[in-house]
Amino acid sequence: MTQLTEHIDIHCESPEIEVWRYLDLLATPSGTESALRQVYGDGLGHKLLSDKVGDFAKCVRQAKEYFHALQHVTMATAPVLCYYGMLSLATSLAVFSERNLTLRGVPRAHGLCARGLDLCRDILDAACVSTKSGIFPLLARQGIPDWCTVTEVAVADDPMTPQALIQPPVRRALSRTFTDSWASSVTLPHFTLREVVSRLPDLDQEVRAHPEAQRGLLYCDVLVRRQEGTQLASAMISVSSDDPVQLEALSRMMAEDYPDFPKTEASSERRLYQTGAVADPLAEPLPCIRDSTDGETYIVVPNDRSIPLMPEVLDWMIGAFLLASLARYFPQIWLGRPGARPETILLSERFVRIARRRFPNLVLNSIYGRSLRFLR
Repeated sequence: MTQLTEHIDIHCESPEIEVWRYLDLLATPSGTESALRQVYGDGLGHKLLSDKVGDFAKCVRQAKEYFHALQHVTMATAPVLCYYGMLSLATSLAVFSERNLTLRGVPRAHGLCARGLDLCRDILDAACVSTKSGIFPLLARQGIPDWCTVTEVAVADDPMTPQALIQPPVRRALSRTFTDSWASSVTLPHFTLREVVSRLPDLDQEVRAHPEAQRGLLYCDVLVRRQEGTQLASAMISVSSDDPVQLEALSRMMAEDYPDFPKTEASSERRLYQTGAVADPLAEPLPCIRDSTDGETYIVVPNDRSIPLMPEVLDWMIGAFLLASLARYFPQIWLGRPGARPETILLSERFVRIARRRFPNLVLNSIYGRSLRFLR
């Protein structure tokens, strides 16, 4: 299920501090109770409502202290603090999102199990699998959404209508909800750090600079054209890149998985996919499109099609789990030769630094059910 909602732009001096101010306000008894009542009405009952309010506040407080502490340590231990801060915030999201869930019922397991970390020749080779129970599959079952920016324009039917009479474009957020279709399969999905970081927009520049990383994102624009005087609209995805290999991979993915977006234009550096004029062009299955923190929009082109597309919240959790596992249990790898590669160090440091800013924002979006953008 997808829906368009307005972006809410919040201008502030420090986006990272402002995100936590919003989380702190939400974690007050009145803030949490009000938010829960908006979602569940008066059906929670006094005891359950009181427990959820208190548990949510505990998780947010703990997460804030973990994130604050990681600013005062080196990369030798920062990934561990980063992951546990994310885990606390993920737990707060789970408690908020599942009606009858309190901390007493939250699984103690991570829901991820590392595989062969001691054999890693490079940090990017780190891999894990999902387990049947734990906080990770619990969040996956709750259907966490991703958001991307969509420009809506109204197009006059009469081509002679002056452009000045056409309504100005409106920037909105498209919510794309993920499900846990993999959870019922016999073979649980595996994840690699190499693939996960390639799908995170805020790491795109560092991935491009790394000789052993694989780029999985292409810059794009998403446009909805509504015909004035009718109930019809068409959706367009315009993709630009100077990477012909990635453009060809995109063409294969779109043809195989998203036939409702046929290719209408192609050049050496551009692809255009456009639906026909229908009542709701965004109601059909959509590719995974994400915004970066600075507002650029990217389409995800998986390098490993066997790894399922997850919400960005869960991709960050997978990456943080793997980095924390290496730092905690295999310091000879984390601080050894793989960590000596400058590009790997840069990518790892960037991951931790951006996770501290990005992950709380994604959790806040999921709780509010809309895209909040904190801008300087």
